[in-house]
Amino acid sequence: MRVFSQCASLLISLLIPLTQIHAQTQAAMNAQARGDFQRADADLNKTYQSVLAKLPTVESKQKLREAQRAWVVSRDAEAA
Repeated sequence: MRVFSQCASLLISLLIPLTQIHAQTQAAMNAQARGDFQRADADLNKTYQSVLAKLPTVESKQKLREAQRAWVVSRDAEAA
C-alpha cells in the first residue's frame, strides 16, 4: 500500500508541470496559437522552397507557383 501511495504521489507531481504547458487564459492561448502558426508556416515555407529548388526547369517552377496561387484563391474562397 505504501508503494502504491508513493507511486501515485510521484505521478501526480510529474503531471503538475505538464498542465502548466497548456495555456490557461485567452491571451496565453492566443500567444501559443500564434507561436504554433509561425512554426508551421516556417516549416511549410522551408518545404516549399526545397521542392521549388529541386524542380528541373523554369516551366515546372512556374507551374508550381501557379498551382500554389490557385490553391490560395480556393482556400480563401472556401473560408469566406
